This record gives sequence, C-alpha cells and structure tokens, in this order.
Amino acid sequence: MLRVIGRGAYGEIWLARTVTGAFRAVKVVYRSTFESERTFLREFEGMSAFEPISRAHAGFINILHVGRTADYLYYSMELADDHLAGRRIDIETYEPRTLKTDLARHKRLSADESIRVGLSLTEALEALHGRGLTHRDIKPSNIIFIEGVPKLADIGLVAASGQQSFVGTEGYVPPEGPGTPCADIYSLGKLLYETCTGKDRFDFPEIDSQLSTRPDRERLLQLNGVLMKACANDPKKRYDSAAEMHRDLGALERGERPGKSRAKVFVVAGLFLALTLAGIGFWLSRAQPSVDVHLRTTIRTEPVGALVVLGDHAQKSPATFADLEPRKYNLRIMSPGYEPVETSVDFRRKRALDLPPFQLVRSKGALQLQSEPPGAQFSIKSEDSKISREGVTPQTIARRRRSAARRDDE
Repeated sequence: MLRVIGRGAYGEIWLARTVTGAFRAVKVVYRSTFESERTFLREFEGMSAFEPISRAHAGFINILHVGRTADYLYYSMELADDHLAGRRIDIETYEPRTLKTDLARHKRLSADESIRVGLSLTEALEALHGRGLTHRDIKPSNIIFIEGVPKLADIGLVAASGQQSFVGTEGYVPPEGPGTPCADIYSLGKLLYETCTGKDRFDFPEIDSQLSTRPDRERLLQLNGVLMKACANDPKKRYDSAAEMHRDLGALERGERPGKSRAKVFVVAGLFLALTLAGIGFWLSRAQPSVDVHLRTTIRTEPVGALVVLGDHAQKSPATFADLEPRKYNLRIMSPGYEPVETSVDFRRKRALDLPPFQLVRSKGALQLQSEPPGAQFSIKSEDSKISREGVTPQTIARRRRSAARRDDE
C-alpha cells in the first residue's frame, strides 16, 4: 500500500504495488462508517456479485481480489490511467484519470466525443443489466479510463435490479429513485449532458449558451434529442434499454437520424425517387421561376427566458427567427424546472406565423428525505401552515413543500 489517492464517505482508495511490481488500486471500506452491519455488507455483496463477471466486458473495471475482516472489507482492481501521463505511473504525482478530471481540464467535450463515450458506456450498461445488476451511481467521477477506454467504476454500489435501498448522487438520480436499468439510463443521460455542454446536471435541459458559435452545434442538437429521451421524468417515456439508447447514439455517429434504421431510410428514399420520376413531366410542363422566400416568426413563452430551438437555430425567449425557409421545422423549448416542449412549425405555406405564447408546465419533482442516523421524524407543511404529511426518514415525497425534521433527543 503506497498512498491514499481518493476518499469517500465509507472508506479510501489506495495506490498499491504487488510483489511483482504491478500497480493496483485498492478500495478499503471500514465497518465503523456504517450504522448497521446490513448496510456495511451491501458493498461487499455488490463486489461479490460483480467480481465473477468483471472481466467479461471491456467496459467493466477488472476486480482482481476481494477480502473481508471484522473491521473492514477491501478489493483490488486494475489501476486507472494517470490523468496526464496515461500508463506512465509516478507514485508521488499520480492522479487517476476520470471523466470528472477530463471535464475539469477541458470544461466540456465535443458532441462527437460525447457520443463515443455514450456508445462505450451504453454497451457496458447493457452487459451489466443483462446479468440482472444495476450500477445506481453513474456520474463523471465514477467513469475511469484504462488505456484510454472509459469504464464503469465504484462497483460497490452495483446491486441486483430492483433493490430499494437509496444510494446515488443528487441530480443523477431520477424522480422514482435508483435501482433499475431505466434509472441507470437517466443517470447516464445526465452525465452525457454535462460532457457535451459543460453545464451542471441541475441546469438540464438548458443548452450551452454558446451554442450558436459552436462548430458542432448541429450534432449537439441531435445528441440533445437523445438525452431528452434518456432523462424524461416519466420512466415510460425513456429508452426501454441501454441497447436502444446505444442504437440511437450509433445512428448519430453514422450521420443518420436516431430511431430510423437503414432499411427504413432506403425504403423512404426509393419511394421518394419513384414519386419524383412519376411527377417530373408534370412539373417540367408547369415550371416557373423559383422565388426566394424568407420568413420570420417570434416564439414567446410564459415564463420568458426559456431556450427555444427551431431547427438548428437557438435563442432565449422571446425569440425572433428571420430568414427562415418555407419548410417544416422541429421546435423544442426547454427551461430548468419545466417540462420540455417538443412540436413542429410548418412554414411550407410560405407565410409568416403568429404563434400564441407557449405556457410552460412545472416539472413534477420528488422530495427525498434522509437523515443521519435514519429514523428522524418529519412534517411537511403547506403554505397555510397546516400539516399535510408526517413520517420517519428515509422517505420520498411526490411534491415539494416546506419541511422540518426533528429527533426525540434534539
């Protein structure tokens, strides 16, 4: 054991060297940091479940040894790249390369780089979910790089799908809570939102304010459509599986529209060609000089200040778009704390549109109440000070209200 390279709520991660000279990372989790034996064993159970399959996929971190005493448990694993020097490890200066350290250095990744990270992680998640396990704490600091390949780390939080104990990090956990494949997809969507925009997960779904100046703005808007689906508050509106999200990201990487297979594209292209050939004589006989038509519209929202994305144009509301072509545009309206709006605006009639203001609807959030130690009594009060709900932590409340917590001895 050489030196501590990371600390968390439950233990430490050490840089270590084997008798053969190989470098390893060793995580040590102390019994004294847990309130009960049951919660202490949760991490050991996660490691035990994951260790046999840890070498089955390139996106999994390899667990090399698991051990346990009455006072602590530990596991050794392959060591992450150095955040600057890669596989050249200097004991004194070594710092593990994670997605968090990459973002600290570069602020954000390009849309293409984010798509590649997403492809790697959705493939790893699908393999994990296929074995009946979920991660439950996907975030940039838990994605490490080994020989440049992003891998899922902090395996102690892996558990059987459906386990109800609350773990995870605020902002990455969906409204319904962690512990399902669908929840992992939500967390991954928030992670990719941070990588491609450089913004905090709590800013979702607001797009990068410098969007109009970014050379990858069109790709970013396409990726944003995938992330909106991955991070939908309603689990039924998310991707059914990590494999489905992987397919849409793969389509983006190939320059295709997500959700449309190549076979469908060829069928549509063939049909379009047939219709074109059938009508070419008619249009030639009625050919007229083309008219260069440029349209404009103003899109308003209540409240104002929402990000309005019309095709590949983006502005804060009230947003005025000029020099529009006479075609159909996809319209997306996003504002933190509000449900996103997705619709289309049709300018094919070659006339300006006077659209009514879009009334934004508050997102339906959830309030998760916890305490250390668990078991604190709480009361939820409405604005008129009438107690509307009481209980004992931990508990999830469907709507946000003022709250107060107390213990019998405080």
